[in-house]
Amino acid sequence: MNARVGSSLKLFAAWTTAVCLSAFLTLLPSHAGDRYWVGGTGSWEESFNWNPSGEPQDGENVFLTQSGTSDMTVDYVNSVNLNAVLGSLYIDSTGSGTTTLTQDSDSLITLRQYIGYSGSGSFVQTGGTNDNMGITLGYNVGSSGSYQLGGIASFWSHGGEIIGYSGSGTLCRQGGLITWVPDLAWAMRSQGMGHTS
Repeated sequence: MNARVGSSLKLFAAWTTAVCLSAFLTLLPSHAGDRYWVGGTGSWEESFNWNPSGEPQDGENVFLTQSGTSDMTVDYVNSVNLNAVLGSLYIDSTGSGTTTLTQDSDSLITLRQYIGYSGSGSFVQTGGTNDNMGITLGYNVGSSGSYQLGGIASFWSHGGEIIGYSGSGTLCRQGGLITWVPDLAWAMRSQGMGHTS
């Protein structure tokens, strides 16, 4: 192969890479802000459960967090923003009450998910699709996160799953489809503990 053809192929490869990367980056949502759950136990699609009011939008970070003594369950129902790609999702309780997200239908798409960030959190999925670029169960020291997968649920993690980063994480699969790419990791730091069943 002569130098001219080799140079042309390198230029074409660089151009193709740039175009593909550019197209991919336009699909990622820009950070649109933060949305906080304020409703106690209730449905995701009810506008009054959120601050600011309204269901989470493309690119927003979502906080299902509390520091109280009451248990809180959020039922994921998304009939409005079907293709929304959320930023990070935090499910966490730093008080004595529990915070749980349940999903039995629809698609949830996020860049990252933290179940038990500084306290405890749980995600119970029996249906629908949870599609994310990475999930961590039990992020900080002393935190705990659990994920229960069952029924006809579909779970996809494209950036890997960490069960017990510095805290404690538990993954319990009783059915459904689970796929993680590239890997699954347990107890990333010396304080972390990970369990599966």
